[in-house]
Amino acid sequence: MSGKKITAFIIVLAGLGLAIFIATSGPSKTASSLSVLFGNREDPSLQFEASLPTTPGSRSSLSEAPTTDNYTDKLANSYLEELFIRNGDITGNTNLSLPTIQLSDESLRESIGDLEIPSFTRGDIRVTNDDSDAAQITYIEALDSLFQKYFSKFGKGKNDLKDALEAWFNEKDDRLLKELADGINPFVGELLALEVPETLSDYHLATLNLWQKKLVVYRAFLGMETDPLKTYLALQEIQNIALEDSNLQAALIKRYEELKS
Repeated sequence: MSGKKITAFIIVLAGLGLAIFIATSGPSKTASSLSVLFGNREDPSLQFEASLPTTPGSRSSLSEAPTTDNYTDKLANSYLEELFIRNGDITGNTNLSLPTIQLSDESLRESIGDLEIPSFTRGDIRVTNDDSDAAQITYIEALDSLFQKYFSKFGKGKNDLKDALEAWFNEKDDRLLKELADGINPFVGELLALEVPETLSDYHLATLNLWQKKLVVYRAFLGMETDPLKTYLALQEIQNIALEDSNLQAALIKRYEELKS
């Protein structure tokens, strides 16, 4: 993939932060802010990476996602099946009726399906009876601490997602991208163990599912050489991920500023 193509979809991903920190306001009565470590923006932004795909159901830890069929193989098998349907026994047949390979997003999804992205449910999270302002602040700051614990290598003046993707797509160096994905498993394990105030429970669940979706996408990027069609399908998820990211970060920042004001 060329540098120009990388830049094209990196622009969409550029705001997907790997870590956040809480900038305390000191003696001032103004609210504290949350900001991405990629840069302390005047308009703070909080955004997330993906979580490990798991099967629904109550759990306190993560397990590896089940092995799925290769999406590229699925398309090849679909083509062969249609070939046999049209021609029957093709042995010695020199006048075959060949199926047309449709490469539109709709036709691909009909042939090989969507990316498999299981969801977390409310039964997977620990909702606490303490819904006080203090409990909500504690939750948000605990979330911040987990970001720093697992993704401290990434942020402002350090490595970022753009570096990881360019290294992989342009140089076939997957070390940074693998490091991002590998850090997500223990991160989400601790995220699942957090006690979540009821007010923030919907946010917490949406965040878990967003992380899950993102890691599916990262793994699809890493599997580009063995399953390029899965990588293609993963790229189709980027716009939705960016939108979900934006909505979640805006909601949490607004709530945190309200609590600290």
